[in-house]
Amino acid sequence: MINVMKMIMQKILKGSIWRKFFFLNLCFMAFPLIAVNIISYMTIAKTLEYNTKYAAFKNFEQTCSYLSYKINNIVQECLPMIVNNDLRTILVSDSETYEKDPLALFKAAKSLKMYIQEYEKKDDIYKIRLYVDERLKVLCDNRNVFSISDIDSSLWYKKINNSFTSYILIPSQYLKGDHTYLEQTDLPITSTISIIFKIVDLYDYNKIVGYLRCDLKKEDIISILKNGTSSKNDIMWIENKDGIVVAATSKLFFPMSIKGMLNKENNNILERIVITKGIKYFLLSSLIEGTDWCLVAAIPLSEIRKEAQEVFLFAFVGITTTVMAFLISLKNGKAITDKINKLAAQMRNVKKGEILPLTHLRTEDNEIGSLIDSYNYMANKIKELMEQQYRLGMEKKSVELKLLQSQINPHFLYNTLDMINWYARMYKCFDIVDIVESLAKFYKMSLKTETEVVSIREEIEHVNYYFSIQNKRFGNQLRLMVEIPKELLDYEIPRVTLQPLVENSIQHGIMNKKERTGNIRIWAKREENIINIFVEDDGIGVEEEKLLALKEGLVPSSGYGGIGLKNINQRIKTLYGNEYGLDFEHNSLGGLTVIITLPAHKMV
Repeated sequence: MINVMKMIMQKILKGSIWRKFFFLNLCFMAFPLIAVNIISYMTIAKTLEYNTKYAAFKNFEQTCSYLSYKINNIVQECLPMIVNNDLRTILVSDSETYEKDPLALFKAAKSLKMYIQEYEKKDDIYKIRLYVDERLKVLCDNRNVFSISDIDSSLWYKKINNSFTSYILIPSQYLKGDHTYLEQTDLPITSTISIIFKIVDLYDYNKIVGYLRCDLKKEDIISILKNGTSSKNDIMWIENKDGIVVAATSKLFFPMSIKGMLNKENNNILERIVITKGIKYFLLSSLIEGTDWCLVAAIPLSEIRKEAQEVFLFAFVGITTTVMAFLISLKNGKAITDKINKLAAQMRNVKKGEILPLTHLRTEDNEIGSLIDSYNYMANKIKELMEQQYRLGMEKKSVELKLLQSQINPHFLYNTLDMINWYARMYKCFDIVDIVESLAKFYKMSLKTETEVVSIREEIEHVNYYFSIQNKRFGNQLRLMVEIPKELLDYEIPRVTLQPLVENSIQHGIMNKKERTGNIRIWAKREENIINIFVEDDGIGVEEEKLLALKEGLVPSSGYGGIGLKNINQRIKTLYGNEYGLDFEHNSLGGLTVIITLPAHKMV
């Protein structure tokens, strides 16, 4: 493999200028930029997808916990009622007691009504129904108190009698056969969810003496589910262990095949990817603690990857721009090398004695145009001398012509053209390499996390990398002067302290000047155990009000400062104490001077 690569490189290096130019642009511009765009997109897309899934997971977890809390809270509120001794005493009383004593009947009915109305006032409870034995039918008001005979054919009645628990949660579908629904005063059956409690005998816990039905508004549960979704396309629902949908944020269309993918055994959150109707969903499911309900959330993967798709658009634009820049570069390079090739071919004809000017090539005001003009001048001059020799037949003219011809060495000119063209092409590449190297070193130092502090020497080096990039960006209109004594270069400074200050000087000071040119000076001095570093510029400076805000540690809305300066100041104070940090003052140049006060700690 290595030998094959060597052969390819040798073939390229021995090839034409165009081949070299094409290869260098392809390997050092197009491929790296495209690769960086693709790798960046894949990394960012993966991170965004993970963060979105994590947020959905947390929303689901909180919703599940809140539902568990809400339902268990309602259960706890109702428990005192079903264990109330007075209530159970009424329910086990003999019907003859009430038939013989109307006052006792009145008191019992009033007590039941009082109990029920007290609980119906609670925010989470819509309505309370009490079901009593047929023998106590005289207590029934057919509003809150009913006979068990009214519900003995309902599905929920069979469910609770087959249950070993003291209460069950039932969806509206189980209310079929319940004849206690009051059409004129009650919500539609489909709009409620109920909790049914067994009421047992005072002395025999195996004997059921009545049932308490607590109705909840389904819309309250749906509201909780909606709050747990992140977008309008997310679907969240609750289903019980029988697969009955209790409540949902929207109409469900998931097939029965996903039922086996749900976690109805414990409160661990189960994650799955399912496909239905051609759409991929991220499915979360978990048992709601304290219930037999399973909470399910289905989030379209397209929603999860929405932000990643936006990043893909930027990556696509970057790749497209790179390809276009590559093609434009090739086109311009081809136009230049075509002229060089034609000039080289004409020079080879000079060796054969065919001395003709390149009149069909359009000359431009650049190095190539200058070479063509020089060649045309020499060719025309030679042609004139040859014509003079032919007309006059003088030996002197012949010698002069030969002398002029001898001055033109085709090999020399051809190699010179090759060298100049190569230098012209490679000059921009070197400029790019310089910028990329500075940028790479800048970020390498910026992202260095082994220690909070570096030497002043390293920090100055970091600033120089940043400044060289910015100076190229602004057409070398900036000047950086570093005047720090050598004996102070090995003292420590918090990492990435100077660069944000230089950036502020450029962006908010110098670049706001009309001429957009200026100077930045970094100097330092030591006073006993304190080192003061000064960063001053000749920019537009700041108003007195903003200067006071900077001194007081406030973040101005615009101009110098902002979050960057506040963070630097806070880092210094955190590392060394409140007596150290940043200070600000006007300078005689019209700009701003930032003073960094640090303890004189030498790097170990």
